[in-house]
Amino acid sequence: SDKTVAILNCLYARKLCAEHASCSAILEIIPRVCGPELVACSTMTVTKCQAALRSLQAFEYFKPTCLCREPHVERECNKFRDFLFDHPCIYVVKKEKDPYSVEALPTCNHALSACQRDKPCVKLYDDFKTNCKTRDGKCKIENR
Repeated sequence: SDKTVAILNCLYARKLCAEHASCSAILEIIPRVCGPELVACSTMTVTKCQAALRSLQAFEYFKPTCLCREPHVERECNKFRDFLFDHPCIYVVKKEKDPYSVEALPTCNHALSACQRDKPCVKLYDDFKTNCKTRDGKCKIENR
């Protein structure tokens, strides 16, 4: 079955992403994990940056890409497109092994199942659940 792919304008795609809970969460952490620069890759968390960019690119809004008009017409659009698809950190090959290397940012379910295979993590998670009570999905910490 041939599925028609509509390629969106990058600013419109970014707007749709910002309105989607998971997508906007990644959009918001990217400046922190990738650093502010677009000239060079100036972050300590290169693999996290790469994973975040790959995760964002995987959202339907940005697949297979997104488009902009010429840079002089849509400067902001092109800046965002370059940030997402041509970020300098994408091309960095890490020399040393990153102990927390990830292909893409894990979902909460993936993170939980990875945690459940690791004794210290399970203990921490259980302590957290015991000590951080919730009601109706909201944290309710008693004042001591």
